[in-house]
Parts: sequence; C-alpha cells; structure tokens
Amino acid sequence: MSRTVFVVTDSGAQAQYSQEQVEAMLKAGQLAPNQHYWTEGMSDWRPLSEFLQTPPEFVISSVPPAPGEVTGFRGYAGFWRRAVAALLDGIVVYIASFIVGFAAGLVFGNFPQGELQIIGFILGIITGWLYFALMESSSTQATLGKMAIDLKVTDLEGQRIGFGRASGRHFGKIVSWLILMIGYLMAAFTQKKQALHDMMAGCLVVRE
Repeated sequence: MSRTVFVVTDSGAQAQYSQEQVEAMLKAGQLAPNQHYWTEGMSDWRPLSEFLQTPPEFVISSVPPAPGEVTGFRGYAGFWRRAVAALLDGIVVYIASFIVGFAAGLVFGNFPQGELQIIGFILGIITGWLYFALMESSSTQATLGKMAIDLKVTDLEGQRIGFGRASGRHFGKIVSWLILMIGYLMAAFTQKKQALHDMMAGCLVVRE
C-alpha cells in the first residue's frame, strides 16, 4: 500500500502526495532534494535526499509535526513518569541539603539559633536551585531522577536550554505549587504534557 507523503513547499505550506508521485517528481526535478518531507512512522521532517532510506524505528504521531517542531525523541513525558522523577530528585536534594547543612553547622556553629535557621533556609534554596539548573542545562539535559527513567528537558525546538532558562523553570515551580499544585497537574492534560512552569520557561520534558 502506498504511503501518503507530506512535502514542505517553497512557500512553507504542506503538499500531500503518494509515494509514487514523490519518486516521479524527484526524478523529473519537480521536487528538490533539500525540500523536507514526512510520512507516518517518522519522528521528524527529513530532506527528500533521504526519501528512499528507512524511516526511524519509532512513531510519535500519525499526523505530521509542524516544520521546526521538536524532534528526535520518543514522546512527551507523561505526568506519572515526571512524578517518579520528581520523587527521586526530591530524595537527592534532601541528601545534598543535609550534607550542606551539616557543613554549614560546622562553619557557623557559634551563630545564634535564629540566624542559623535563616542560613540553613537560604542554603537549602541555593542547593535545590543549583542542582536543577546546572544539571538540566548541562550536556545530559536532565537531573539524576530524570536520567534514571530516560527523560530530559529541552526548549520548544528540542534543543538544550541554558542556565538562565533552567533557573527560570526551577523558580517557576513556586507558582505551580502556590496555586494548589494545579501547575504540576497541568502536565497530565496539556497537549505537550507541559506543567505551568514548563510553559512559563518555554520548555518541554521529553522521553529519550
């Protein structure tokens, strides 16, 4: 059975052809090898120069993604996968905060109790911030919890995010939490499985 092939035209629109039509148009020079195409079973748009090659092994959607849309992943991370990653990361941050707090106690042990509590609170915030922002903007694009279940954070084009955007995403979680956790629950219902803080920072959490 012939495949339906979508081809991006010079104007940026999508034209629909059969597999045989595309092959004939390529031979006749009516389509250029650098034009991009998509057919069901592919994860992203590819140049027509690769048309006869085997498509990727996984399927994300039965409809073509918009040209330039995030590609090269196995799908958006669902709510429960993200919840597991968050639980694992919570354990990691708790242990890291305990170690930092213990070290701070040795350094600031002579400070009044009230000041020690303020210092501990500030150090806890900094520890969590640096853990998430540094790891999600690193080459792994993921915290330890996300890496454990093959998730990563990207921008809307599937690219690695910078430290500033990762920091904005992290502190955006405060808003998601303040509105009765609804910001987190949005990941279960939005089209791209984005929580509120993902939308605020222009990010996606995807499966590798």
